[in-house]
Amino acid sequence: MTFIKKAQARGASLALCSSSKNARKILKRIDLNDFFQIIVDGNFVEHQKLLPKPSPEPFVTCMSLLGTSAANTVVFEDAEAGLTSALEAKVKIVVFVNRTNISTARIMEIRNDSLQECTELIVVKSFYELDEYEELLCTV
Repeated sequence: MTFIKKAQARGASLALCSSSKNARKILKRIDLNDFFQIIVDGNFVEHQKLLPKPSPEPFVTCMSLLGTSAANTVVFEDAEAGLTSALEAKVKIVVFVNRTNISTARIMEIRNDSLQECTELIVVKSFYELDEYEELLCTV
C-alpha cells in the first residue's frame, strides 16, 4: 500500500492495536512480526488492565508507547468498537474499512457520537479505494 510505504520511508512508526489475543500468532504466521514496532493486543490490554475497545485506551496506549501524539496518527479500523475507540482517541485520521457492511446510518451515528473536531473520518469498502486519499494520508 502506497501510504504505508511512504510513511515508512519518512521514518514513521507502525503499531498494531488489535482486540485479538491471537494477533502475534497471526503476524508470525504471515511473516509480519517485524513490521510493527508496537503491538497492543488483547493479551496486552488484559495484562495492563486497560479498558478494551470501544474505550480509547488501547489507541492512547499505542500512541504513548510509540512516542507520538494523536495529531500525528492515522488509524485503520474494520470493526464498530474499533471505530468508536479510534474516534474517541482524537487521532488525526481514521480510515474505516467497512468490510462487514455496517449501514451508513450506523457509521454516521457513531461518527456523530464520537467524532472529534480534530479527526477526519474516511470510510471505504476496501484498501484498494485508498489511492484517492493518498495525498491526505501522506501529510500526517
